[in-house]
Amino acid sequence: MASQVSILYSFRDRSLEIVKTSLDSLKEQTWKEFEVVFLDYGSHQTSPKALKDLVESYDFCTYVGVKGAQGMLWSRSKALNLAIKKARYDLIFIVDIDLYFAPEALEVSLNSFEEGKYLGGDWVFLSKKESQEFLEGARKPNWDSSKISDDNGMLLIEKSALEKIEGYDEFFHLYGGEDTDLKNRLSLAGYQNKKIKTPSLFFHVWHPHVIIKRTSQLLGFPYIHNVKRINEKHVFYNSDKKLVKGNSINQWGKFPEELGDQVNYISFVFENIHSRLIHFFHHSFPLLSEGYYEIQIVEKKREKGIKSRIKEIVKKSSEIEMGMQDVNEMISALLLFNYRNHSYWYRIDPEKRSITLRIKI
Repeated sequence: MASQVSILYSFRDRSLEIVKTSLDSLKEQTWKEFEVVFLDYGSHQTSPKALKDLVESYDFCTYVGVKGAQGMLWSRSKALNLAIKKARYDLIFIVDIDLYFAPEALEVSLNSFEEGKYLGGDWVFLSKKESQEFLEGARKPNWDSSKISDDNGMLLIEKSALEKIEGYDEFFHLYGGEDTDLKNRLSLAGYQNKKIKTPSLFFHVWHPHVIIKRTSQLLGFPYIHNVKRINEKHVFYNSDKKLVKGNSINQWGKFPEELGDQVNYISFVFENIHSRLIHFFHHSFPLLSEGYYEIQIVEKKREKGIKSRIKEIVKKSSEIEMGMQDVNEMISALLLFNYRNHSYWYRIDPEKRSITLRIKI
């Protein structure tokens, strides 16, 4: 039987109630030889201090806050790679914050583990009603829910196996693809999948599945249209190329630099003029020399009054404006495809109708 295990959580801006439910269930485990590495990848809506205090109230937990990730696109791959490098033990259990563990979950999982393989298993998906009972402290041996799935990111594996393939591919951002890609590359590296056969060890607490539809309204967060399908195509790409390592050599699991107000930025300010922004971001921006830059885009203010409106209509040389949400989509995609390994801070303000990007080139 494997002995000590590092349990890894990746986190950003979820409820403290969910965190407490999951960590409380670990406190009741029959197997006690474990640590938790709780990687907070840039939370700002959830109070980082309140989160840190809660996590560190459990003596088996280590809280790792990545302030430099605030203002960066969410990447579960990047968060987990950082956690992998922080893990102290040779065996790693990757889980989600939505999970409640039955008391024997760790013991059964470790008894089932075999070297040279990786272990996955089923989650029982609790209904909204059942999940509410969980959060209120109720525990029942039999649940009405029959929805069971092994299509999840739970993984028990040797740390050396993850190091061999250099962790998760850090291309994956926002939503989807990283778990399938990781398992594909583990298979290419010679690791076989083994499934935990005992049911009802892991319970997934219900939460709303928010799908953000494309809109012309300026959203207050990074947005890439059709990103799930884009990530899917990257899974296919890695598979077709038979890539065992998904990242550039020695580029995985690196902490981003925190960019603050104290940095001496070279500043650019633009209105949302289509031709200007397209030329800058697709031509001038890639040619910038090394340094710290701040680019701010503000929505062009329209002059009020009938005379001004007539002037706009008559003036044939007027520049076409780019919708602010279109600007958001363009910059979000550029950060994913071209600048994901840079330190940057990206903020959208729908009220002020402005977008700001700070980046180290």
